[in-house]
Amino acid sequence: MASTEGQEYTAKEVAAHREANDCWMVIRGEVYDVTKYLHDHPGGAEVLIEAGGVDATEAFDNAGHSEDASEIMAEFR
Repeated sequence: MASTEGQEYTAKEVAAHREANDCWMVIRGEVYDVTKYLHDHPGGAEVLIEAGGVDATEAFDNAGHSEDASEIMAEFR
């Protein structure tokens, strides 16, 4: 189970959003709709799409993101 802005989502609900036109992911228990950010992501859209629909915390942490990345992500909660 993950949440965003007080809304709770099941893993099944998040898993339904893993396409380029509808891409959600979970990072540290929070759900992010990164659809509008795909083409602005410095690592490319494909990286986010591959991590879409699942808990991407480990991938996010292993990518060595800056503090700016966490601030940007807050916009998509």
